Amino acid sequence: MRLGSPEWYTDQLAAADKGDMFAQLRVADCFYIGSCGFAKDQNEAMRYWDLAAEQGSGFAQGQLATAYQFGINGLQKDLTQAAKWWRRAA
Repeated sequence: MRLGSPEWYTDQLAAADKGDMFAQLRVADCFYIGSCGFAKDQNEAMRYWDLAAEQGSGFAQGQLATAYQFGINGLQKDLTQAAKWWRRAA
């Protein structure tokens, strides 16, 4: 399967949905910027970053913390959630 092919993206989405943290990070990035054959969708990006954050990804935890801190990317401002994710990311 060639990197960047439609099959690759389909495979990454399937792996993300099965719990592969690294695929979740890749898919979240694709949704966030609207690339990889996915339409830009910040809610889906946040959903996949949340899945990866729950598995211990410091990058995803930081993404969630920032989004909650400033009320961006489809999330309501919530300083309690922001603090929780910043602590976990540290």
